[in-house]
Amino acid sequence: MDSDAEKGVTSPLTSAAAVRQRLNNRLNAQSWDINKLIVPALVGVAITAAIIYILSISIHRVDEGFVAVYYRGGALVKEVTGPGLHMRLPIITTYKSIQITPQTDELVNVPCGTSGGVIITFGRIEVVNILKQDAVHDVVKSYTVDYDKPLIHNKVHHEINQFCSRHTIQEVYIDLFDTIDENLKTALQKELHTLAPGLEVQAVRVTKPIIPEQIRKNYEQMEAEKTMLLVAMQRQKVVEKEAETERKRALIEAEKESQVADIHNKRKIAEKEREQSINKIANNMLLEKEKASVDAAKYKIETESAAFQKILTPEYLELQRIKAIEKNNKIYYGDKIPTAFLMTNDSPKNENNSPRKSEPKALEINPFQDILNNGQSVGTPLFGTELPLFSDYYCMNREQGTPLTTTRSERPSTPIPYGDGYGHRQRDDAARGHFIKLIVCVILTVGLLIFAAVIFASIHQVQEGFVAVYYRGGALVNSVNGPGYHLKLPGITTHKLIQVTPQTDELLNVPCGTSGGVIITFGRIEVVNILRKDAVHDIVKNYTVDYDKPLIYNKVHHEINQFCSRHTIQEVYIDLFDKIDENLKTALQKELSELAPGLEVQAVRVTKPKIPEQIRENYELMEAEKTKLLVATQRQRVVEKEAETERKRALIEAEKESQVADIRNKQKISEKEREQSINKIANTILLEKEKAEADAALYKSEKESIAYQKLLTPQYLELKRIEAIEKNNKIFYGDKIPTAFLSPIGKTIEAAKSK
Repeated sequence: MDSDAEKGVTSPLTSAAAVRQRLNNRLNAQSWDINKLIVPALVGVAITAAIIYILSISIHRVDEGFVAVYYRGGALVKEVTGPGLHMRLPIITTYKSIQITPQTDELVNVPCGTSGGVIITFGRIEVVNILKQDAVHDVVKSYTVDYDKPLIHNKVHHEINQFCSRHTIQEVYIDLFDTIDENLKTALQKELHTLAPGLEVQAVRVTKPIIPEQIRKNYEQMEAEKTMLLVAMQRQKVVEKEAETERKRALIEAEKESQVADIHNKRKIAEKEREQSINKIANNMLLEKEKASVDAAKYKIETESAAFQKILTPEYLELQRIKAIEKNNKIYYGDKIPTAFLMTNDSPKNENNSPRKSEPKALEINPFQDILNNGQSVGTPLFGTELPLFSDYYCMNREQGTPLTTTRSERPSTPIPYGDGYGHRQRDDAARGHFIKLIVCVILTVGLLIFAAVIFASIHQVQEGFVAVYYRGGALVNSVNGPGYHLKLPGITTHKLIQVTPQTDELLNVPCGTSGGVIITFGRIEVVNILRKDAVHDIVKNYTVDYDKPLIYNKVHHEINQFCSRHTIQEVYIDLFDKIDENLKTALQKELSELAPGLEVQAVRVTKPKIPEQIRENYELMEAEKTKLLVATQRQRVVEKEAETERKRALIEAEKESQVADIRNKQKISEKEREQSINKIANTILLEKEKAEADAALYKSEKESIAYQKLLTPQYLELKRIEAIEKNNKIFYGDKIPTAFLSPIGKTIEAAKSK
């Protein structure tokens, strides 16, 4: 039987399945068409995003006042670009920005040690320097982009330490402080000319160093003591009156003392003359006594000499020699004892009282053990163990992962039929058209919004009293616009407002140290300045929009410190305070005329500085001293009268003492003259006595000499010699006795007489 399809008959079930199949086919076809639209759009967006990203990392901006140096693979290339937008190879090429306008390198808390060993700290040291564009490549190649650290920072530390080590804290903190910045600038520039030509130091600013608290208090105390001088100056008028009173009193007193002194001097002269006369008499007495003693001694010596010449005959000397032998119990004879015949009793003796001979001891040498064995050194190992050896190095095997396999469904290779022949194809085309129109409307709306935003962002307003400077890609452009509305390229061009009307830069709590070492603080310093419109571009190009910081703020700090370091607290606080503002204005304008023509200082206003409380109290005390002047004036008259009365009383007293002293001097002179006469008689008696004794001794010697000549015959001397030898219990003989003293007595005497 034929099927229903072959017969052309369609059953309800077959019809429903066909309709369902056609609906599914139509939905699949619509989904595929939408995918064909979305996928290319997403791919285009991805490509656009990739291009934008590559461009964003390839394009870089160099700001005004800077240049860019490039590194390719870490190596510095020769290319140096100025301000603006530039292209580079992303990832491969990198860049660094280098400032070529004046920049300030600030070193904070720089320590150093003085020659006295005190550690002080410079709170801030500013080095204003500029690097020329043509020297950028060489400097960066030699010292990297951080060239300021080896060339400036390290050198500043070294020079500051060298300066401090050569000077005391007094010189660093006070005496030579105002020369530190110039010396440091000179030393830096000298080294930079050698190491980095093109890098120039424009200025160096050094703040007052921080010193130990105890020393700082001592300096404040010292200045407080100096302010007491000001109090003393106010007291001067009081003291002058008191001094005038004292002067007159002192003159009267001095006149009194002078007159009294004259009287006393005359009295002392008289006493000295009296003393001189007495001393002269005493000296004459002493001289006469000494002369008498000398004459007596001379007479005695002459008589004794004559007596000795008569008594000291060869026979008498031989007798005395024999007596000397009797006193020795040992006598040594020999050929090697030419003159020493007396032996001391300290020599060692034997039991029979003979000298003991000591045998020389043999030198005992301990035997040495052999250190070498067969000519080679025998060593002993220090350690008996060996170090462990690591012979095997291995690592554990680990399991390898199995890659995951993923599957995906494939699209059917046969095309899906589209359209069902019942009018649905026309409705699909209409829907597709509405979808495209919707996308176009969205794109147009977004475009209009972006355009409106761009227009809004490109319009900017400049207020009255200001001008606008523009940066394109970071580079300063030449155009400068005044007040009003202006256009710019948003995202590419930016603007900054610069005030061209008078403005006041205010500095608060500016510290400085005086020449005496006291730290004072200016509560507020105002600098009124104006920037001319025609100079805006050049100043902003060299010093950026914040030009007032390097040109005004830093300079005010520096000039205030320089002014204080050259003057005392008295000059800063009182004497020269009214000149500080004018001096500061002149110094600022002088430097601005060189560094930034077109920036003018119109006025400088300085408030009274804050000083230590103790010094302030001294200034108040100074005013209180002025009221003491009147009291001193009335006191002057009383003192003058009292002094005159005292002068007259002292004169009368001095004259009385002088007259009494004259009488006593005359009395003492008379007593000395009487004593001189008595001493003269005593000296004569002494001289006569000494002469009599000398004559008696001479007579005795002469008689003894005559007796000895008769007694000391050769036979008598030989007898005495034999008796002397008998008293010695030991006699030593030698084979050669060339100078033996015991020889026949006649020959000895004849030899002595022949000599």
